[in-house]
Amino acid sequence: MTSGSDQSAGQPPRERLTVSLSSDLVRGLKSAAAESDARSVSAYVEYLLRKEEWLRRWKLAVGEPDPDALAQARQALLADQPQPPAS
Repeated sequence: MTSGSDQSAGQPPRERLTVSLSSDLVRGLKSAAAESDARSVSAYVEYLLRKEEWLRRWKLAVGEPDPDALAQARQALLADQPQPPAS
């Protein structure tokens, strides 16, 4: 890892990290970043990592969601979504 030189005022120092991923994951990541409001793939990955950290801390503070409430929320959120055909 090397230190980045494009540090913005008030931003923590940046480091470059190179990873190798399968082509399909790279395509999916680039597509998801483009569909989001992220300014780059790096910004999108950082957002996802920070979101996961927030969720981890939240679960430590309040515990896992009630399974029944989670099922109801999923049903409500997915009510208008096309459902996959039954196997």
